[in-house]
Amino acid sequence: MKIVADIDLYQVEALFSHFGELVLLPGREITNHHVLDADALIVRSTTLVSEELLKGTSVKFVATATSGTDHVHLDYLSANGITFADAKGSNANAVTDYCFAAISEFYGHKGLNDLKPNVGIIGNGMIGNRLAKKIKALGWNVLINDPLQSDFKSKIGSETSYYSLEEIAQCNIISVHVPLTCSGLYATENLLGKKFFRALPQNAIVINTSRGGVIDEDVLIDMTREREDLIMVIDVWNNEPKCNEALIELVAIATPHIAGYSGRAKANGVLQILRAFSDFFGLDIDPSCVFDSKIDAFVELPPTKDCADAMRNVFPIIDISSRFKKSVAKGQNFDGNDSFDNLRKSLVTRAEYCEYTMPGFALEDAARFLSAAGFRN
Repeated sequence: MKIVADIDLYQVEALFSHFGELVLLPGREITNHHVLDADALIVRSTTLVSEELLKGTSVKFVATATSGTDHVHLDYLSANGITFADAKGSNANAVTDYCFAAISEFYGHKGLNDLKPNVGIIGNGMIGNRLAKKIKALGWNVLINDPLQSDFKSKIGSETSYYSLEEIAQCNIISVHVPLTCSGLYATENLLGKKFFRALPQNAIVINTSRGGVIDEDVLIDMTREREDLIMVIDVWNNEPKCNEALIELVAIATPHIAGYSGRAKANGVLQILRAFSDFFGLDIDPSCVFDSKIDAFVELPPTKDCADAMRNVFPIIDISSRFKKSVAKGQNFDGNDSFDNLRKSLVTRAEYCEYTMPGFALEDAARFLSAAGFRN
């Protein structure tokens, strides 16, 4: 058996090398030539899996160790009898950590018991749903927008209340968690336009960790200039890794598609596709015997002054943003280690909040916020 895989997949050599010939390549450099006689292709979001890549090859199984699948031409795989697997939900906790890190930078210094912001979540899949549950644990009001889910569940009944984008635009915090779809009744490309951003309340926070094309970048630039009060937190970009420099400079927090990056998420993702791989090829293996991704011990947080400081000790989102911004800014000192891909690689072992216990002296409102975010009591 021949397997072609992204060299940056977590523990890929340890997990897949004993099944046959394993060819490891940078994801952006995998071409048709490399997979001509391959049986399986295992990628991340950096590889476009298309007819151009797979035509005339012997590939029978394709997997992506990601939740998103917009980089995979699923119709082509289906039409050509190629089995597909993804790692949906594997990074849900890491993404919610990112959202809490961003929120804490703007709310974590305040008396949290006095705050009751409305939080709008666009997309109620595994990530959006998990974030909603954590936000509700704070006692904050959550509004969900998911037209596809709403239309489906209206036929069978649902306890979830769904809201329009116009209603979501009245929220103080908005977090986007939808797949990028460019056609059909529920297309999400350029989902949020100028009308939406102009309707937002003063000092609203908008977080996009889904895909760059969900919000038109020209609209984001215009709105950031028009409404300097808006707090834009952007992790995903069109044409990655060649990101929009003007937009990166303007937004409050800019990061290189790392919301779902953590050691735990990467382990979860690769284990999911290993299970799918073994099922497809009829291999009798127990992934947990090959690689154990469970958390064995918790790390206690050092003394901190507030929620933002506590979270920054685990996930310094402002520092990451600063490094990323400097790396793409023209005329400034460029550090290749902080480029899009290299900065991502450096964060692949990032810890999640659930791997830490909170400081015992945390004030009641701070402890409640940290607990909702995932820190252990």
